[in-house]
Amino acid sequence: MRKQCIARGFRVILMFCALFATMGVSFPNLVAQDKSKPESVRNLVPRVIKKNPAQDFHKQAAHLVRTAAPEFVAGLIDFATNEVCDDHQENALSKASSLLFLVELLWDQSPLLRRELVQYLEVDAKGQLRKVYKGVGSSRGEAAYFLLRHLDTLEDNSMSPPVRNTVINVDGPGGYREILRAQGENVSQALVEYIFTEFPEDAWEAFNSVYGQSKLSPEEFDLAQHIIETAGWRLSRNYRDIVEEKLASKALERLCVDTAWYTRRYVVHILLRYPFFRTPELVKKLQNDPHPLVRDRAKHIKLDTR
Repeated sequence: MRKQCIARGFRVILMFCALFATMGVSFPNLVAQDKSKPESVRNLVPRVIKKNPAQDFHKQAAHLVRTAAPEFVAGLIDFATNEVCDDHQENALSKASSLLFLVELLWDQSPLLRRELVQYLEVDAKGQLRKVYKGVGSSRGEAAYFLLRHLDTLEDNSMSPPVRNTVINVDGPGGYREILRAQGENVSQALVEYIFTEFPEDAWEAFNSVYGQSKLSPEEFDLAQHIIETAGWRLSRNYRDIVEEKLASKALERLCVDTAWYTRRYVVHILLRYPFFRTPELVKKLQNDPHPLVRDRAKHIKLDTR
């Protein structure tokens, strides 16, 4: 089944040259048209994905990403959520396979793709990421999460010791630190949720490298994180006889009064992940936090799920 889907995805995705040939438009002319009328790129993407294979798809698609990334990604999201494929492509699994293969072909353009995709991320009424992609009818946020997570997975070398080389640790073009700097204090709740969800071990360091508001040193935070995560892991598996629960609680209380909003937001992440750390005092403090990125997510913490 997987081999069939990949093969089908390959046939569906490699398509640009065939479209140019059938339309009678040369690639340079098309690009020139797109510069004067960017929306044409957005309208073009859903059409060309359904055309026949083309050998030089990567070169031409990469050029479109470099010259009109916002419109290209908008067209990609449109296709992912709205476009119904031909009969032999209609099922959601086949469409998902095609989209993932497209991301892999454009992996060398990941910095540009990532900058655009993060803008489509969404959270639901409970503050959780919309991330269950089901094909046509999915939200734009669900499609963006689906594509972005796969893009990030391609760059994840965290299993290659001794360095955790995930994209969250990249301090350069197209990395999350650059994206956070660009958004500044107006960083979205969806992006913050994505970073804490996908990179929980490295989120604080990324935020601190950009905003630098914490009174804690990286070593102090790492120690507190180690104590909390170790206790949480053991409690979740009922190893209560070897858990230093009081030490973990004190570490959480210390983080909860740090000057940096992202430190307090880390505490929210922990309480959502490990209900047994929740106390009325801690939850109330976070739900009344002065920073909206902390307060708005903390309001979904329930005490009755301890």
